[in-house]
Amino acid sequence: MQNEHRPRALRFFDVLIKLLEHRGHKVVTRGHETLVIIGEIETQISLREASNRVYRTERNWTTSDLVPNGKLIFKAGKYSWDKEWRDNKTLLEVMLAKIVARLELDAKKEAEWRERSRLAEIQRAEEERIRREIEAIRKAGQEKFDLLLKQAERFDKAQKIRALVAAARANALDDGQISQKRKEWIEWASRKAD
Repeated sequence: MQNEHRPRALRFFDVLIKLLEHRGHKVVTRGHETLVIIGEIETQISLREASNRVYRTERNWTTSDLVPNGKLIFKAGKYSWDKEWRDNKTLLEVMLAKIVARLELDAKKEAEWRERSRLAEIQRAEEERIRREIEAIRKAGQEKFDLLLKQAERFDKAQKIRALVAAARANALDDGQISQKRKEWIEWASRKAD
Protein backbone atom coordinates (compact mmCIF):
# COMPACT_ATOMS: atom_id res chain seq x y z
CA MET A 1 0.00 0.00 0.00
CA GLN A 2 1.31 3.39 -0.94
CA ASN A 3 2.18 5.65 1.97
CA GLU A 4 -0.25 8.35 0.86
CA HIS A 5 -3.22 5.93 1.18
CA ARG A 6 -2.17 4.37 4.47
CA PRO A 7 -3.85 7.03 6.73
CA ARG A 8 -7.17 6.53 4.92
CA ALA A 9 -6.90 2.74 5.28
CA LEU A 10 -6.13 3.08 8.99
CA ARG A 11 -9.07 5.47 9.50
CA PHE A 12 -11.37 3.03 7.65
CA PHE A 13 -10.27 0.11 9.81
CA ASP A 14 -10.51 2.22 12.96
CA VAL A 15 -14.11 3.22 12.21
CA LEU A 16 -15.00 -0.34 11.17
CA ILE A 17 -13.60 -1.80 14.39
CA LYS A 18 -15.37 0.79 16.54
CA LEU A 19 -18.65 0.18 14.71
CA LEU A 20 -18.34 -3.59 15.12
CA GLU A 21 -17.48 -3.27 18.82
CA HIS A 22 -20.40 -0.85 19.29
CA ARG A 23 -22.66 -3.58 17.81
CA GLY A 24 -21.31 -6.05 20.41
CA HIS A 25 -18.83 -7.91 18.21
CA LYS A 26 -15.09 -8.44 18.60
CA VAL A 27 -12.16 -7.85 16.29
CA VAL A 28 -8.99 -9.84 17.02
CA THR A 29 -5.74 -10.66 15.31
CA ARG A 30 -4.40 -14.18 15.13
CA GLY A 31 -1.05 -14.50 13.45
CA HIS A 32 -1.31 -12.56 10.20
CA GLU A 33 -5.11 -12.72 10.13
CA THR A 34 -7.61 -10.16 11.38
CA LEU A 35 -10.88 -11.76 12.47
CA VAL A 36 -14.32 -10.41 13.27
CA ILE A 37 -16.09 -12.53 15.87
CA ILE A 38 -19.87 -12.29 15.68
CA GLY A 39 -21.41 -14.63 18.23
CA GLU A 40 -19.46 -17.86 17.75
CA ILE A 41 -18.63 -17.19 14.11
CA GLU A 42 -15.19 -15.96 13.07
CA THR A 43 -14.79 -14.16 9.74
CA GLN A 44 -11.44 -13.19 8.31
CA ILE A 45 -11.21 -9.60 7.05
CA SER A 46 -8.56 -7.76 5.06
CA LEU A 47 -7.97 -4.43 3.37
CA ARG A 48 -5.65 -3.87 0.44
CA GLU A 49 -5.00 -1.44 -2.32
CA ALA A 50 -6.11 -2.38 -5.83
CA SER A 51 -3.60 -2.42 -8.67
CA ASN A 52 -3.66 -1.99 -12.40
CA ARG A 53 -1.60 -4.22 -14.65
CA VAL A 54 0.65 -2.17 -16.90
CA TYR A 55 2.17 -3.98 -19.87
CA ARG A 56 5.47 -3.08 -21.46
CA THR A 57 7.53 -4.61 -24.20
CA GLU A 58 11.19 -5.35 -23.63
CA ARG A 59 13.15 -6.61 -26.59
CA ASN A 60 11.08 -9.49 -27.99
CA TRP A 61 8.69 -10.23 -25.09
CA THR A 62 5.97 -8.50 -23.16
CA THR A 63 6.08 -8.14 -19.40
CA SER A 64 3.75 -6.50 -16.94
CA ASP A 65 3.88 -4.78 -13.59
CA LEU A 66 1.20 -4.20 -11.00
CA VAL A 67 0.87 -0.50 -10.26
CA PRO A 68 -1.19 0.54 -7.18
CA ASN A 69 -4.12 2.75 -8.19
CA GLY A 70 -5.17 4.21 -4.81
CA LYS A 71 -8.50 2.35 -4.64
CA LEU A 72 -9.13 0.23 -1.56
CA ILE A 73 -10.61 -3.27 -1.51
CA PHE A 74 -12.15 -4.67 1.66
CA LYS A 75 -12.60 -8.46 1.77
CA ALA A 76 -14.51 -10.54 4.30
CA GLY A 77 -14.50 -14.32 4.54
CA LYS A 78 -12.64 -17.12 2.83
CA TYR A 79 -13.29 -19.33 -0.14
CA SER A 80 -16.99 -19.60 -1.07
CA TRP A 81 -18.11 -17.30 1.77
CA ASP A 82 -15.97 -14.35 0.71
CA LYS A 83 -17.31 -10.97 -0.32
CA GLU A 84 -15.40 -7.93 -1.57
CA TRP A 85 -16.26 -4.25 -1.53
CA ARG A 86 -14.27 -1.88 -3.76
CA ASP A 87 -13.85 1.83 -4.07
CA ASN A 88 -15.76 2.98 -7.12
CA LYS A 89 -17.99 6.01 -7.39
CA THR A 90 -18.85 5.24 -3.78
CA LEU A 91 -15.95 5.02 -1.33
CA LEU A 92 -15.64 2.22 1.20
CA GLU A 93 -16.24 4.64 4.06
CA VAL A 94 -19.77 5.26 2.75
CA MET A 95 -20.41 1.49 2.57
CA LEU A 96 -19.55 0.81 6.23
CA ALA A 97 -23.16 0.19 7.28
CA LYS A 98 -23.68 -2.23 4.36
CA ILE A 99 -20.44 -4.00 5.18
CA VAL A 100 -21.33 -4.50 8.85
CA ALA A 101 -24.87 -5.60 7.92
CA ARG A 102 -23.47 -8.18 5.48
CA LEU A 103 -20.97 -9.46 8.06
CA GLU A 104 -23.79 -9.92 10.58
CA LEU A 105 -26.06 -11.57 8.00
CA ASP A 106 -23.32 -13.97 6.88
CA ALA A 107 -22.50 -14.82 10.51
CA LYS A 108 -26.18 -15.52 11.17
CA LYS A 109 -26.38 -17.79 8.11
CA GLU A 110 -23.22 -19.62 9.18
CA ALA A 111 -24.57 -20.09 12.73
CA GLU A 112 -27.86 -21.44 11.36
CA TRP A 113 -25.99 -23.80 9.02
CA ARG A 114 -23.83 -25.06 11.89
CA GLU A 115 -26.92 -25.64 14.04
CA ARG A 116 -28.66 -27.55 11.22
CA SER A 117 -25.49 -29.62 10.77
CA ARG A 118 -25.29 -30.33 14.50
CA LEU A 119 -28.94 -31.43 14.63
CA ALA A 120 -28.53 -33.54 11.50
CA GLU A 121 -25.49 -35.25 13.06
CA ILE A 122 -27.48 -35.97 16.23
CA GLN A 123 -30.28 -37.43 14.11
CA ARG A 124 -27.82 -39.54 12.08
CA ALA A 125 -26.24 -40.84 15.28
CA GLU A 126 -29.67 -41.73 16.72
CA GLU A 127 -30.70 -43.49 13.51
CA GLU A 128 -27.41 -45.41 13.53
CA ARG A 129 -27.94 -46.41 17.18
CA ILE A 130 -31.48 -47.64 16.38
CA ARG A 131 -30.20 -49.51 13.31
CA ARG A 132 -27.50 -51.20 15.42
CA GLU A 133 -30.08 -52.17 18.07
CA ILE A 134 -32.43 -53.62 15.43
CA GLU A 135 -29.51 -55.50 13.85
CA ALA A 136 -28.46 -56.86 17.28
CA ILE A 137 -32.04 -58.03 17.97
CA ARG A 138 -32.27 -59.60 14.50
CA LYS A 139 -28.89 -61.30 14.97
CA ALA A 140 -29.84 -62.61 18.42
CA GLY A 141 -33.12 -63.95 17.01
CA GLN A 142 -31.26 -65.63 14.14
CA GLU A 143 -28.79 -67.20 16.58
CA LYS A 144 -31.69 -68.55 18.69
CA PHE A 145 -33.36 -69.92 15.58
CA ASP A 146 -30.12 -71.55 14.41
CA LEU A 147 -29.71 -73.14 17.86
CA LEU A 148 -33.32 -74.37 17.70
CA LEU A 149 -32.65 -75.96 14.30
CA LYS A 150 -29.52 -77.67 15.64
CA GLN A 151 -31.46 -78.95 18.65
CA ALA A 152 -34.23 -80.24 16.35
CA GLU A 153 -31.64 -82.00 14.16
CA ARG A 154 -30.02 -83.55 17.24
CA PHE A 155 -33.41 -84.63 18.57
CA ASP A 156 -34.29 -86.15 15.21
CA LYS A 157 -30.94 -88.01 15.09
CA ALA A 158 -31.38 -89.17 18.70
CA GLN A 159 -34.89 -90.48 17.84
CA LYS A 160 -33.50 -92.35 14.83
CA ILE A 161 -30.69 -93.85 16.94
CA ARG A 162 -33.20 -94.92 19.66
CA ALA A 163 -35.43 -96.48 16.99
CA LEU A 164 -32.41 -98.33 15.58
CA VAL A 165 -31.37 -99.51 19.07
CA ALA A 166 -34.94 -100.65 19.79
CA ALA A 167 -35.06 -102.55 16.49
CA ALA A 168 -31.64 -104.12 17.17
CA ARG A 169 -32.76 -105.12 20.69
CA ALA A 170 -36.01 -106.60 19.32
CA ASN A 171 -34.08 -108.45 16.62
CA ALA A 172 -31.64 -109.79 19.16
CA LEU A 173 -34.47 -110.96 21.46
CA ASP A 174 -36.15 -112.75 18.54
CA ASP A 175 -32.98 -114.80 18.16
CA GLY A 176 -33.36 -115.81 21.80
CA GLN A 177 -30.06 -114.62 23.10
CA ILE A 178 -27.98 -111.49 22.86
CA SER A 179 -24.28 -111.79 22.23
CA GLN A 180 -21.92 -109.85 24.43
CA LYS A 181 -20.74 -107.85 21.45
CA ARG A 182 -24.31 -106.98 20.49
CA LYS A 183 -25.14 -106.05 24.12
CA GLU A 184 -22.15 -103.70 24.30
CA TRP A 185 -23.16 -102.09 21.01
CA ILE A 186 -26.76 -101.55 22.22
CA GLU A 187 -25.53 -99.97 25.47
CA TRP A 188 -23.05 -97.77 23.58
CA ALA A 189 -25.69 -96.67 21.03
CA SER A 190 -28.22 -95.94 23.83
CA ARG A 191 -25.67 -93.71 25.61
CA LYS A 192 -24.94 -91.86 22.31
CA ALA A 193 -28.67 -91.32 21.75
CA ASP A 194 -29.05 -89.92 25.25
